[in-house]
Amino acid sequence: MIGRYRQDVIVAAGRYKTNPRIPGMREIKETTSIVRMVIGTNGLIAAISVVKSGGHEVLDRNAMDMVRKAKPLAQVPPGLKGKEFSVDVPVIYQFKDDG
Repeated sequence: MIGRYRQDVIVAAGRYKTNPRIPGMREIKETTSIVRMVIGTNGLIAAISVVKSGGHEVLDRNAMDMVRKAKPLAQVPPGLKGKEFSVDVPVIYQFKDDG
């Protein structure tokens, strides 16, 4: 159940994906921020945090914002309603070499 919900959040978060411009990103081809979202018994976000940084605060903030926006688009499965649970959502950033 949680795996399916996680996948739904990942797909929904993709709608809000941006690649922020960061000085020095030419050296980095790909990085991942992992956001942990705790869903409370009421079905709302009880807590959200970065459990693995993408290496830049702006990427981590962007990843949390994406997941926060995606939450209403992903329905909590019936088997998880009324329960508190957490889900880790990876947000992968890929950067092209403009050179």
